[in-house]
Amino acid sequence: MSKLMNHRLLLIITAIAVVFFWTIPLTLPAYLENFYTKSSYYFLTAMVAWWLLTAFDFFKDLRGKLALEKKHLAIFACSSLLISGGIFYTNEIELKINSDEANLLAVSRAMAVEKTPFNLTMGKNYYFNFNITNRELDKRPLLFPYITSLVHGVIGISENSPFVVNFLVLTVWIFVLLCGWYLLAGKTFAVLGVLFFLANPIIPTFATSGGFDLFSS
Repeated sequence: MSKLMNHRLLLIITAIAVVFFWTIPLTLPAYLENFYTKSSYYFLTAMVAWWLLTAFDFFKDLRGKLALEKKHLAIFACSSLLISGGIFYTNEIELKINSDEANLLAVSRAMAVEKTPFNLTMGKNYYFNFNITNRELDKRPLLFPYITSLVHGVIGISENSPFVVNFLVLTVWIFVLLCGWYLLAGKTFAVLGVLFFLANPIIPTFATSGGFDLFSS
């Protein structure tokens, strides 16, 4: 398919999306809410899968063009894990803003169990089951709770899942900084770049919280 055809197809899809998401809320708000609650999880799944495939192809091509050997990547990856582990070991790991982070955790639980983006605000524990009595649509972005729900799927429903996500995000940030500064200015500036990055007290605070602040950056 030619580039012109791709551009035309993209314009058509964009036009349809604009018409749909501008007219439906005004004419059929209840329908849009139903569509949103039932499709958000699967839309995010498709979006993240597409991002991963695109990123894999991009970095596969990029690695061939850059002077990064496998040993450098292995050293940077191990260093990133060790530095992130040190940050989590020396900082208190807890929910820093309970109203926000608890809501994100509740949404992630709903996405893991029910595949819906509801904030589960009330429930009753009886007969060894947690029974939901009230749920609301949350106003926060869904990508962080979605990623957290994937971690729930690996380690089980746990209040520690957001911290696992932030640990991985911090590790990726450090790895990217090491690679970037190494390519631009060498080993010394790679180390200095990471040190300056972590010298900002906001970074360790956000990394050891249950919020999406570091993830959103």
